[in-house]
Amino acid sequence: MKEVLIQLRQIKLFGHHGVLPEEEAQGQFFVLDLELIARHPATDELAHAVDYGQVALALAAAFKEKRFQLLEMLGEHLLDALKPFQGIYLARLTLAKPNPPIPLEMQGVSVTLERQYPGPM
Repeated sequence: MKEVLIQLRQIKLFGHHGVLPEEEAQGQFFVLDLELIARHPATDELAHAVDYGQVALALAAAFKEKRFQLLEMLGEHLLDALKPFQGIYLARLTLAKPNPPIPLEMQGVSVTLERQYPGPM
């Protein structure tokens, strides 16, 4: 079976995730990068492919569902949102906080999580 790599890059979402009270009160931007290994479509019809537009919207909805203190747990929640999509075999999600409340000059912090889904691998 043929596979395809799908990349959704630099999805910017605003949320109130984090440990500190100011993160909950003020919120901040987060950046998501997603790589999917998925079934290659058999035809040129969207019905035979993973609809990555719908994947992006599902991630955005899951991001707003509840508040998380830890990036790791938010990432797991986002990967759970991909379960309904048929044809995804593996997802690798990098979730970044570009402006963490750490008193050092840095370009942010991120976590990367990977999950396999049922399918021929």
